[in-house]
Amino acid sequence: MTFAFWFMIAALAPSVAAAETPPSFCQRMAAELPMKEKRVAGSVRAFDMQTLTAAQRLLVGGSTFFSLKVEAVSDSPDEEQRIDAMCSTVPCTMEGPFRLTLGLKDGSAHQFEALPDERARIEYVGTRIRCSDL
Repeated sequence: MTFAFWFMIAALAPSVAAAETPPSFCQRMAAELPMKEKRVAGSVRAFDMQTLTAAQRLLVGGSTFFSLKVEAVSDSPDEEQRIDAMCSTVPCTMEGPFRLTLGLKDGSAHQFEALPDERARIEYVGTRIRCSDL
C-alpha cells in the first residue's frame, strides 16, 4: 500500500526537466544542411553530408566541389593571424570564435558562427563533407 502511494505521488509530481545544453557548432550546421550523424574516432560527434546522389556515385560518376571560407568574428589583426594559423594544415582544426561560410555546388552559401569555446574540424572525406565536434 505504501509503495502504491509513493508511486502515485511520483507520477503526479511535475517532472523536472534537465538543463539542456545548447547545440554544438556541428549540430547547428547539421540542422541547416542534410547531414547525418556518424561515429568518428577522436570526436565528440560528427556529421556527414553526401555531395553526390547515389546515381551519380554508382552509375555514371560525377564531380563535386564545395568551398570553405573561415573568417575572424572581430576585425583585429590578432584575430586574423589566429584564423590564418589554425588553418595552415589540413584538416583544419578550428577553435572559436570564427565564422564559416560553406558554398555548395548548387550555388548556395551557408554561414555558421562558432562560439568562443567551440572546436570543430571540417574536412572532405571521399564525396562527403564532414563536420566533427572536438
